[in-house]
Amino acid sequence: MKRLILLSPLLFFTVFNGAAQNGIEGRWYTFTRSNVIEFTLKKDSLVSRRLFWDLGPNIYSRHYYQSNAIIETRSVNGKFYYAIEELKRGDDGKAGSKKKTVGISIFKITRSGKELYLLSAAPEKYTDSVSLTNYIASDTTTKPGMIFLSESEIMRLKKLPAITTMNVEDCKRYCEKIKEMQTVLAADSVSKNLYYAYFMTHYLAGEVGYSPLFTTEEFGAWFKRFQKDPATKLLFEELFKE
Repeated sequence: MKRLILLSPLLFFTVFNGAAQNGIEGRWYTFTRSNVIEFTLKKDSLVSRRLFWDLGPNIYSRHYYQSNAIIETRSVNGKFYYAIEELKRGDDGKAGSKKKTVGISIFKITRSGKELYLLSAAPEKYTDSVSLTNYIASDTTTKPGMIFLSESEIMRLKKLPAITTMNVEDCKRYCEKIKEMQTVLAADSVSKNLYYAYFMTHYLAGEVGYSPLFTTEEFGAWFKRFQKDPATKLLFEELFKE
């Protein structure tokens, strides 16, 4: 199974020069199991922060803040290829001994000004511009991995009603979308990873008219309510079976 290229412990992405003209510089957001992650894209760096579900800074997170240098970026055939430097623990395994490595990742705009995909590609090391040229020439990646939302889109979704106010009919629509997501994952048409599942569980609430910015406790309250509701009990048994 192919895996997403991560900036430990976070995903990363960026644009430079021509890429900036396509409106990717700025703030973008994705969802994990317990946090929102905000990425601020600049011409020479990527800064990421972990946020609470109200979009306030989660300064208590071990990985609250991270900054990485951008080495090189190209835009080819609608894809954004970029190389970003990260620090990794040295070969001796000691936390204080770190070395610099550079990896290549691929992004693609799916909804202009609203949504960006990190494509699922095998990990590749960047050594120089030639290595990036060779990588681009042989790239056939199309499978989506993580999804990122623009700042304007996340602010629009934030204004939607809370998931705890969801009615029965909307619950059924939401569950059908979750079922479709499970089918997509089973078909291997997207990257099989927990990040994608975590994101979509939140994102799909927005598609039926509710804010995806809900906490674990709010989702638990939603689950318990409809799990016991006669109108949705059987649906829950089928959808969330062990």
